[in-house]
Amino acid sequence: MILSAFIICGTLAATAIWQTLFGMLFARLLYRCRPCVVEDSRLPFASVLLPLRGADPQLAEGLRKLLLQDYPRYDLQIVVDRHEDPAWQLVQDVVSATGATNVHVSIVEERSQRCSPQCSALIQAVRNLDPQCEVVVIIDGDVLTHPTWLRELVHPLLDPTTGISHGNRWFVPSINNWGSLVRVLWNAGAVVPMHYLHIPWAGSLAIKKSVLLESGLFDLWPTTIVPDAPSKGLLTRMGLRICFVPSLMMVNRERCDLAFSHDFMKRQMMWTRIYHPNWAPVLLHAVLTSAVIVGAFLVTVIAAVAGRWMIAGGVGGSLVVFLLAMASVFGWMEGGVRHVCRLRGENLENFGIGKWLKLACAIPLTQFVYLSAVFLATFQRQVTWRGITYRVRSAFDVTVVGDQPYKQSEELAGSNVSL
Repeated sequence: MILSAFIICGTLAATAIWQTLFGMLFARLLYRCRPCVVEDSRLPFASVLLPLRGADPQLAEGLRKLLLQDYPRYDLQIVVDRHEDPAWQLVQDVVSATGATNVHVSIVEERSQRCSPQCSALIQAVRNLDPQCEVVVIIDGDVLTHPTWLRELVHPLLDPTTGISHGNRWFVPSINNWGSLVRVLWNAGAVVPMHYLHIPWAGSLAIKKSVLLESGLFDLWPTTIVPDAPSKGLLTRMGLRICFVPSLMMVNRERCDLAFSHDFMKRQMMWTRIYHPNWAPVLLHAVLTSAVIVGAFLVTVIAAVAGRWMIAGGVGGSLVVFLLAMASVFGWMEGGVRHVCRLRGENLENFGIGKWLKLACAIPLTQFVYLSAVFLATFQRQVTWRGITYRVRSAFDVTVVGDQPYKQSEELAGSNVSL
């Protein structure tokens, strides 16, 4: 038992140290953000592409913000899944109310059974780009932008060695139920390796039009599910960088239940398994961290029952310190996101002591939900996303299994629940 306790305490300490180190370095990037300053004359014409299937809770507000960007020359191409999609009428109403003239709204015309409707919509939009377009921007329907969002996103592309620039998501749910907190914690852990492994996020992504066409990325969209995943290897071969923009941590205030959170993680992990070469370390990390947490708990209980209080106190104390360290890392990162939000005039509500305690308790729960998601993503060959089921044999061998119009449940209409 002494040897087991020593191994568990050492593993907890090592895990806490390296996660704290990388978390603090990431938070430092956020704290060092400064306002983007660039002359209008240097900014190229940009086309913002917004594929829609279903009406996300904040879609109307998001559209209005997209049409009010502090950017000299840009247009917005919105491609909706179908006429009967809930997003169609909402888009028509917002565009009509704003009187915007730099927006084009269309329906997906060619529906491929070998890629997602999102990719079909993006292919259509790229084929209809304005001849002046030099930068293609992709955004998700649940992203709420700020006036300088497009300026900040395009700015890194002025560097000739940069091919893609992107932001990332940060969840701040309106209701702190367990499902929402698990997604908050998992995402906070995910954004760090995404930055250091140069994995882009298509929720806010800009790519030079020439790079999109010459890299072969556009040619892969007809056979894939997510548009950003294959980009890393293609840009590496071109000798171009993928640049993360720290000021573009985009806040999402939607909530979800535990089942949705698990499905969300499972889907993200499946994309990682299929499209990225780092799956083995991800799987090993999930298994080891979950095993050491369970092992620490079991050794603490067994030692206490056996009256070996020194071992129980040492291992139990190590586990508590580990959980507090992880909560502290999240706190530093949360503070960095708050700094970024203040720069753009947004304020996040303060965390109360009750939420911090619940968040700390959610850390081991998050670890086990994550382990389950990774395990299932390792073996599953089908994934369901917004009502469409895909059979995935390999990265570019995808079949759509049924493609019906998206129907939004009545209980979700007008709510702040993630689709």
